[in-house]
Amino acid sequence: MKVWLISALLIMISLPQQALCASNSRVQNRAMQVTQKVQYGIASWYGDREQGRLMASGEPFDEDALTAAHRSLPFGTQVTVTNLQNGCSVTVRIKDRGPALANRLIDLSKAAAMRLGFLTHGLTRVQVRVVSLPPDKQNRTEKKMFKSDS
Repeated sequence: MKVWLISALLIMISLPQQALCASNSRVQNRAMQVTQKVQYGIASWYGDREQGRLMASGEPFDEDALTAAHRSLPFGTQVTVTNLQNGCSVTVRIKDRGPALANRLIDLSKAAAMRLGFLTHGLTRVQVRVVSLPPDKQNRTEKKMFKSDS
């Protein structure tokens, strides 16, 4: 009897969250797709010449802050960028639009490039993983999902 109970508990623990809570599985699936998005590409950095200028978000650029420019992620999104050459990672907030060059995925502040170890190289291959969306985007996404589920 105890073996059966333990086996049943282990199976339940190993089941995906959607199987345990089927009523809102579409909401959970959508949220996981948005927050676990991963991209690969080339990163570059920008700094000195842009210092103090307004970014697309309306905030002044600070080369010493951990910020980045991305073409499509909402402002305020936090992403973890991993340098695929050396394994170093840094978490930055999207506050600007770019990069201007089509073959680049993300532009990082000078401070972020320093932490990733490619300041002298200028470019590096990276993985960009979404950590969190800004609260207003999360709320709007959830509201849309809840409307479509009812």
